[in-house]
Amino acid sequence: MTSAVVNQTGRIRTYKMKDVPITATAIFTALQNYGETSLELLVSNKNAAIKKVTVEVYTLANTTSYSQVTNYPIPIGGQYRCDFPVQMLAGDEIRLTAETASTLDAFLTVSEGIGRGG
Repeated sequence: MTSAVVNQTGRIRTYKMKDVPITATAIFTALQNYGETSLELLVSNKNAAIKKVTVEVYTLANTTSYSQVTNYPIPIGGQYRCDFPVQMLAGDEIRLTAETASTLDAFLTVSEGIGRGG
């Protein structure tokens, strides 16, 4: 149920979560202040019915979760895919919630500390 790093190249890491739980659970927790972070999320439905996913960004500083998407329906055998930039500080998390247990798997690619060149 917990996420695990499956690949790492420099500042790019890929995390996976098998069987996304029905309670908000972190797939990624920032261990330091990364500044702007680029995230690419893929959630797949392995069930024989439409299932919903909720994606939140939790900020430790004010202990608040901000919804990226709420109860997004994923078709049978389909996927939800999104990418978004976010400011990640130590302790901030990306959390996932499944409508039904053992129906969704997720992969998250994180590009940490992306800065502007110049």
